[in-house]
Amino acid sequence: MRDAIWAVRGRAIANPPWPGDVRSLLFLCHANLCRSPFAEQLAQQRLREVGLSHIACTSAGFRINPLVHPPEDAVAVAARYCVQMADHQPVFVTLRHVQVADAVFVMEARQWQLVRRRWPARANRFFLLPQLLAPDTSLGAWDRLHIPDPYGRGEAAFEQSYERIARAVDEIVALLGSQRTGRYSASRL
Repeated sequence: MRDAIWAVRGRAIANPPWPGDVRSLLFLCHANLCRSPFAEQLAQQRLREVGLSHIACTSAGFRINPLVHPPEDAVAVAARYCVQMADHQPVFVTLRHVQVADAVFVMEARQWQLVRRRWPARANRFFLLPQLLAPDTSLGAWDRLHIPDPYGRGEAAFEQSYERIARAVDEIVALLGSQRTGRYSASRL
């Protein structure tokens, strides 16, 4: 049932055209505890590797608890990507975060809808991260539009989530690299 609903809802969800001259990225997730800080740090790392260290990466969440730290499973799986998350402090997303970001990435279709409602003037900068991935016909409609929150679901859930985030980050880095060389292709979106 869920896939049938999201197969219909998903038709109305599309990433905007890639903005020109991107200098800052913002990654958002529910609590800024697992997915968005991993995406932020991995993106910064991969951008440095290709000589794009001038592009700033940040992350934030919609509902945070500043006293909570990433769980051990998140820290362990992130370390396999050379991402250190043990000391991460969650940050609440504000209008200022959204205003300074050239591209904002969310993990779930509901989050994409939320940011578009909350900040409609910036709607052309909001990207659904899973839509950067090549369509996977083995996934249902809901899974194609969400990188589910792995919090509390064990190490295997973190592995699956982080693997998809890493592939999407690679697509972002490729887009930014093609922007730099002038060989940008809108078909990458």
